[in-house]
Amino acid sequence: MKITIAQRDLEAALQVVTPSLSSTGDGIQTHYLFRILDREDGEKGAEVLTCSGSIFGGAPLLCKVEHEDDEECSFTVEGKRLKLWLGADLGDEALSFEFADSVVHVTSKRGKQKFQSLDPESFPYWDTVAAEAKLQATIGAKRLSKVLDHLKQFVSTDDTKMPQFCVTEIKEGTFYAADRISATVVAMEGMEEADVRVFGKNIPSLQSFLLSCGEGDVEIHGHDRFALYRRQDGAVFGESRTQVRFPFFDVSRDDVDQHAWMLAKKEIESGIKFVLAGAATDDVRLWFRATDDETVVEMGMSNTAGGETFLPVKCAEQSKQDDAEDLPEQGFAINYKDLLKVLSSHASGRNIRFGINQKGKGGWVRFDEEKDGDYYLSIAAWK
Repeated sequence: MKITIAQRDLEAALQVVTPSLSSTGDGIQTHYLFRILDREDGEKGAEVLTCSGSIFGGAPLLCKVEHEDDEECSFTVEGKRLKLWLGADLGDEALSFEFADSVVHVTSKRGKQKFQSLDPESFPYWDTVAAEAKLQATIGAKRLSKVLDHLKQFVSTDDTKMPQFCVTEIKEGTFYAADRISATVVAMEGMEEADVRVFGKNIPSLQSFLLSCGEGDVEIHGHDRFALYRRQDGAVFGESRTQVRFPFFDVSRDDVDQHAWMLAKKEIESGIKFVLAGAATDDVRLWFRATDDETVVEMGMSNTAGGETFLPVKCAEQSKQDDAEDLPEQGFAINYKDLLKVLSSHASGRNIRFGINQKGKGGWVRFDEEKDGDYYLSIAAWK
């Protein structure tokens, strides 16, 4: 069997499947699997597959195939060796891969090389059950990537103590993510039938695949054992479905906040840096308090030299519900790292809305906005 392919076409396919290639060990999960296929037009085609346990991928190859029915139809090449070879100056002619007797002979304008193939039969062929997955949604790939970029900031990385918070999951068209102290939801029109549970550590790999889709759509196929994301040309990224479920919580975009402030975003961003310069390294409490002037509130932190450092922040608007209690005179403190998560993805221009609520000695602040047609709501606790 022989595959002939332009280097740019090979690298484009490898870019899709490399996120699900294991970078450790020496087993089949560190290898690209190349496989010959019968195309619908009766001609021979080929694809490349990877699988590193919980995630897997596949991409069609734009190539020429020479294959007899009695020949082997698949072989593997170790990922790090193939990538090293492709990084050499191979010339501008097409590359060829010929497989015989467990050895892959590769040829370029520069010369010939050979790689050992592992037994293709040992590869975990995830695609044997891929046909059982059902189409649940078709969504803009870039739009979904932006949502995941926001969600991953709130997903916990502590999979030993809080595995249920190490995933983001969608329910009735709304994604949920939390780390017990802060939480976020994103409602996406068109995802109402989707049943997706993404492990936090796999989000960057999924995003890499979504970005390879450019401005196109991605199909989401669901299964009780995995989820598949399919590009328009047939390329696929998949993730095994973790059995740990996210603990959904009640949240409504229609909740009325007891107090609301519209604060200048740029002043908060620069103010955090200012007050952090004098704060203890392990102090995360960023205080906000009202002033006698409704056009200004104050933000600050305790200072290692004694006392506190507070700065004024422009307040474009303040409101208070008739039955709401006054906020504590000393103000309220939220984790500045949680606030930075919100600020980093906040698309609105000059101002950001603080929806402030209290119950007993504590409370929470809600930050919401609509972006690219999706509704984002983040919540940070205070006490």
